Amino acid sequence: MIGFIKELIYRPLLNFIFPQICFGCEKLLLNDDEKICAECLNSLKKTNPQDLTIKIMKERFQNNGVLDNFYGLYYFENNGVLQKLLHQLKYENRKFIAEIFGDLIGNEIKENKLFEDNKLIIPIPLNKIKERERGYNQSLILAKRVSKILGINTLDNILFRKKYTKTQTQLNLQERKENIKDAFEVRNNELIKNQNIILVDDVITSGSTIEEAAKCLKNNGANKVISFSIAVAQLEDEIKSTKVEELEI
Repeated sequence: MIGFIKELIYRPLLNFIFPQICFGCEKLLLNDDEKICAECLNSLKKTNPQDLTIKIMKERFQNNGVLDNFYGLYYFENNGVLQKLLHQLKYENRKFIAEIFGDLIGNEIKENKLFEDNKLIIPIPLNKIKERERGYNQSLILAKRVSKILGINTLDNILFRKKYTKTQTQLNLQERKENIKDAFEVRNNELIKNQNIILVDDVITSGSTIEEAAKCLKNNGANKVISFSIAVAQLEDEIKSTKVEELEI
């Protein structure tokens, strides 16, 4: 009886006073459990795995064997819904956005049987100073949600940033690679030896961070390293765009 009254009176009253709106388009949500409406999620531009592997893999990453493959769920589009959501995730404490996309990534891997031989999930770490400033690492939240769906362990205390790198804003591709060079270290490499690893990040722009992290893991005994992210910037002009760069870790 109490539950019935709550649904009949209390919840509609609460929604009237504090309406639930979509964080993507700010339209009213009818479902209290939603944070992003289906229309916004359906508007995001899904990636083409073949394009990622054939075109962007060659364009973005050096042919040095440190990254075995990569996958991004959506293409990053400037001034779009995804850019808005990612900004809220990283700068407005909207951690639930990482949980939503972490579930989508996990289900994508599971349903399409991607990377079935992987045994560990590792998030791209933040420098401790930046993590204290933000209060959380969005890539760790992503990784834990993917881990829950796939039943694969997440190790968040293995890969560390050993130096504070300056922002990648206004740096060209080569400068980004130099900026992030030797930024990572592995502690207790026995846990990753001969392991196949999914490296999780929120956005791949130039690819410099992912590539450097993969190199560090490989140098410490990892067998394969495949990265997975929410979004991938498509073109060189997008990599240089300030709207993408503001999302750099």
